[in-house]
Amino acid sequence: MTKTLLKASTIKHRTNKLIKKKLDKLWSELIKKRAKEMCEMCGKSTMLNSHHIISRSNLNLRWDLHNGVCLCVSCHSLSNHSAHKDPLGFAEWVRQHRPDDYNYLMVKRNERFDKDYERIERELKKWNELKYFPKKKGEV
Repeated sequence: MTKTLLKASTIKHRTNKLIKKKLDKLWSELIKKRAKEMCEMCGKSTMLNSHHIISRSNLNLRWDLHNGVCLCVSCHSLSNHSAHKDPLGFAEWVRQHRPDDYNYLMVKRNERFDKDYERIERELKKWNELKYFPKKKGEV
């Protein structure tokens, strides 16, 4: 009986890992699509990364589109003022340029993750089906 339980938990772990990988890819594509394939900090359109504002280890926000920003490799991790090398400066940038997302993340960051991967996938696919993303308040 223990062997059966062990196998079932191993299968579930592998299945969850595959689901997370699939959701990560879809989330990343949507972050770039929303930014019109341009770095949101400097405007470059090459070597783009989807960056989590709050660490992807926070499963409650890992696939939340409010928690993503499209950055070129320089703004993401290479320059001295990148999101990874200057996290406080980056947090200030988010607060100034994406105040609604910043406030949302401050509230949501400590909520529990409900582990409903199917719901998350449905929500991301719904966004992916849109031809464009709605403009943010004040955006032309």
